[in-house]
Amino acid sequence: MRRIVLICASFLIAAPAFAAKVHRESKKDLEGKAKTAETEVKAACGCAPKLAADWKSFEATPADKAEDFAKSIGHEFANVSKTAKEFCSDADSKKLFCSNVKKVSIVCKEDVDAKYNDRDKSMEIHTTSQMNSGGFKMKTIMEGW
Repeated sequence: MRRIVLICASFLIAAPAFAAKVHRESKKDLEGKAKTAETEVKAACGCAPKLAADWKSFEATPADKAEDFAKSIGHEFANVSKTAKEFCSDADSKKLFCSNVKKVSIVCKEDVDAKYNDRDKSMEIHTTSQMNSGGFKMKTIMEGW
């Protein structure tokens, strides 16, 4: 009986360490994708808002869904880049974009949504383990400018 308890306890201790490894490995890859997207936005719009994942929300995701969330975050970075390129089609739209976007955060949630904070000029784009916004939520915010 004591052996069974020890085995179960060791699994409970090892599981968070494995989960942390999955999150750490994904984080390295995602930071590279964020930098790539920042570079693409700067080339298209003339400014580079800070692009980042909300690491607290990502690290809170279950280990078995971490890879799916990571894929969705990566797609969101690509969507931000694509949407910004489409929006920044002329000098006026570039100026509008640069004056309204200083930071874009990708947040792991159970809904696909987006929020805009006019005070600090930041966007918060929500993604799930099953789907991302495809840039639609960001477009909706920008149409309101």
